[in-house]
Amino acid sequence: MEQLINLGVKGHLLIEKIKNGIREVVYNDHNDILPNYKNIIRHSIAGDATHILDNINILKSSSLLASSPITQVEYTATTDNEVKFTAIFDEVSFNDTFDEILLSSTGGGDFSKVDGLSIAKDDQTQLSLSWTLKIINQ
Repeated sequence: MEQLINLGVKGHLLIEKIKNGIREVVYNDHNDILPNYKNIIRHSIAGDATHILDNINILKSSSLLASSPITQVEYTATTDNEVKFTAIFDEVSFNDTFDEILLSSTGGGDFSKVDGLSIAKDDQTQLSLSWTLKIINQ
């Protein structure tokens, strides 16, 4: 018997600036899941290692300012429908104001994004990003 599984994904992004050991939340809201997400998931399930979610990209006017590999992936038995990806942009990664962030797969493209931002980062500030994806039944 064949079963129809209709799953979707919701996302949430937390961005914190870290300067002199002090954390400041600068974004704490949802993100847009891009149509390409199904392609990335399909390839991942098939074992295609090039389609894992492995980096976060920061852009200004659609031009890449910086990219950081995902440094930590968290999931637990109690939150079996959620996965959290963490990345850090250090002080020297870039010094500018950005307007868009993408959760991406090197081989598969962009999975989700947040745009319409205006967040400044100087060369004395780190950015900590925690991107949580929740699988939902549609």
